[in-house]
Amino acid sequence: MHSNRRVTMAFLLIAGAIAIGIFGYMMIEDYTFFEGFYMSVITLTTVGFGEVKPLSNVGRGFTTFYILLGFISLALAGHAIAESLLEKVFSDQSGIKKMRKKISALKSHYIIRGYGRVGAAASEYFEKAGIDFVTIE
Repeated sequence: MHSNRRVTMAFLLIAGAIAIGIFGYMMIEDYTFFEGFYMSVITLTTVGFGEVKPLSNVGRGFTTFYILLGFISLALAGHAIAESLLEKVFSDQSGIKKMRKKISALKSHYIIRGYGRVGAAASEYFEKAGIDFVTIE
């Protein structure tokens, strides 16, 4: 999966978990939207603040389920974000390694310093003529 899509899915997963919490607290404990949002966020982030209102036994059961859901959601989202970042770092390093390998294999090549107007014209000429060259910016 593309790294941007993974990050988007991670944020959607977290938003979905918060939405489940809001809806659950509103239905089970008759919380307002803001109270449900607040309770969802402090539960997911394990901040440990007290409950908005005392919870019923059903509310405690939901909160237990919600803590597990939140832990799994945050773990999956964190994994997706970390994987995306690491993929970017390693793909950049891999590209640099490939470029260095190609350059070190060149023999009897030209070096063009700068890719301005003259450098671009020289590059175009060498490319058409099949002459090996490296451009350094």
